[in-house]
Amino acid sequence: IKMNKNYYFLSPLPRSGQTLINMVLNKSEQIRVSANSIIPDIFDRLQHLQKDSNIYKNFPYEKGFNNIYKNIFNNYYASVQQKHIIDNGTWGTPSNLDILRKIFKERKFIIYNRKLNKDVWQEEIFISNDKNSEKLAEYNNLMEMGGLPEEN
Repeated sequence: IKMNKNYYFLSPLPRSGQTLINMVLNKSEQIRVSANSIIPDIFDRLQHLQKDSNIYKNFPYEKGFNNIYKNIFNNYYASVQQKHIIDNGTWGTPSNLDILRKIFKERKFIIYNRKLNKDVWQEEIFISNDKNSEKLAEYNNLMEMGGLPEEN
């Protein structure tokens, strides 16, 4: 399946400045940053259908589900003109990382972080592939807890 756009996965921490950065990026004719993405929820519901649906259990057509997974991004963003899509979601979870590995040969993640360190705000934009998935999972856990603790 040919991807006709370049996809990047954004996992921002709360209060990280994402709104401002996303607004600036969305001014580009080449880049589209999504609002909070529904795609991770779609994947979650598809996984529950595969696991819990009696209809699927009676006819477990795995290739059909794989086709759905692989086409979600191109179908969802079909009407977006920009070539570079930054999808903003909870991509650092183990189940979402597994799905992305099945769909994309290479995955690039962007994580915004902002923390107070000795009365100075530090901005950090972390860009990684999922080979550094431990760092990505660490940021996802922090996101679920409400961000990094303030340092003295």
